[in-house]
Amino acid sequence: MKKWMILCLALFLCGVSTARADRDRAIDPGQMPARAQSLLRTYFSEMKVALAKVDSEWFETRYEMVLTDGTKLEFDRRGDWVEIACRSVAVPDDLIPEAIRQKVGELYRDVPVMKIERAERRGYEVQLSNRITLKFDAELKLIDID
Repeated sequence: MKKWMILCLALFLCGVSTARADRDRAIDPGQMPARAQSLLRTYFSEMKVALAKVDSEWFETRYEMVLTDGTKLEFDRRGDWVEIACRSVAVPDDLIPEAIRQKVGELYRDVPVMKIERAERRGYEVQLSNRITLKFDAELKLIDID
């Protein structure tokens, strides 16, 4: 009987978490946080927004935008970028931390950064146009090349 109750409780909790986990909904780009809108106007003003959506999970809200050229932008609840993945143009230099820009320029001169991802405490991951991935720790020191 005890095993049966534990199994039912586990199934119930799994059902609740999966029902709650997928809360994507399309929004107007004007509903994005102010910082996200500012970044879009400053660095991607020549491109149109094809899709804007908000993804609400248990303790986290993320905003995503897809531009008409295929560029994908992801922001946290405050509007700070979490991931920038470009298809036809490089990630704007001003959005890449200086230490990362210098290291990429030192190791791979004239190879543009096509994707950058920021993990709050773990650091950054950068993908170059030649498909090389560089990982940096929270202090912006290179820790891996893949």
